[in-house]
Amino acid sequence: EDLKRGGSWSGYRAQSADDAAVRALLIYPTNALVEDQITRLRKAAQIASSADSGPLFYFGRYTGATLGGVYSPPSKLTAADCKKINEVARELRAIEKESHNVKNEDSDKGDLFSDPLCGEMLTRWDMVATPPDILITNTSMLNVMLMRSLEERVFEKTRSWLEKSESNQFTLVIDELHSYRGTQGTEVSMVIRNLLDRLGLEPGSRQLRCL
Repeated sequence: EDLKRGGSWSGYRAQSADDAAVRALLIYPTNALVEDQITRLRKAAQIASSADSGPLFYFGRYTGATLGGVYSPPSKLTAADCKKINEVARELRAIEKESHNVKNEDSDKGDLFSDPLCGEMLTRWDMVATPPDILITNTSMLNVMLMRSLEERVFEKTRSWLEKSESNQFTLVIDELHSYRGTQGTEVSMVIRNLLDRLGLEPGSRQLRCL
């Protein structure tokens, strides 16, 4: 059902909003590698999730192709807000239908299509409001996220989660690390330094695990 003016928007992970934070950040040099990893994660999530207990963990791809654009739904929706949200909602329903049809035709190909029911977060709005446990992105998008206010909540909630307990550990995965040399390597290292600073982590922190 479409949202109406004056209504309110609720994120996909609203029920577990209190402890929502990025536990693991996976960084890839290209969107093609991001897509490959999201497929692997989706397959694991589909196996781990169940109809009774729901998703075991939440994950999301945050790139230029992610639905939602540079926009965050306010608490009270205007007609323009509702139009944006309803457009994305229709896209999500189409994705869910396509995924369901593919699974019925060939279960082995079910992990190739986005699946909101297994814990996959498909919009930027959802991931900003309640960050996924595993966030997958590329270096360029991470740099953009660190520079603008739209995604500030992602880093704030993750930092707050780290400060709650010394046993909480942030995992940073950087693929193709050997290829980052020269100017490109310097740029990537500056982005990572900025990230750790925003999360309140020192390079040698016991709360930081790098892979």
